[in-house]
Amino acid sequence: MTTTQTIGICGIGQMGAAAAVAFQRAGYRVLLWARNPDKLNATANTLAKLSSWSTEHLGPAKRAGGEILREPNLTRLDAEADVVLDCILEVMEQKSALFRQFTGAAKRDAAKVIENRDLQVARQVKFLKEIGELR
Repeated sequence: MTTTQTIGICGIGQMGAAAAVAFQRAGYRVLLWARNPDKLNATANTLAKLSSWSTEHLGPAKRAGGEILREPNLTRLDAEADVVLDCILEVMEQKSALFRQFTGAAKRDAAKVIENRDLQVARQVKFLKEIGELR
């Protein structure tokens, strides 16, 4: 059985930032990626606020050792993440293009978690076929 150590998160909006802090508080190493390196660098304040809020309202982190690394290079997520979480906009073409780049993760059998807030099932199936997750 493989143990998940590194979580890759694509997207730095509300969902991506909150997920990064939650996984970090659970003791995981998080690689947080965004298309725009300037916006990625600007997330430090947001992540700090989310972490402080979590500590104040939820108590101390359950597991020590977690960290969030803001990673501008998608190939690092592909090479190192055990799980890749999609927290980007609901634009199917962008999702397809993004996940086609995860060739190393696919070879390692890393899990891809595709967040689809309001997509129809037929579109989800088409997307999974496009990225090679469904035949």
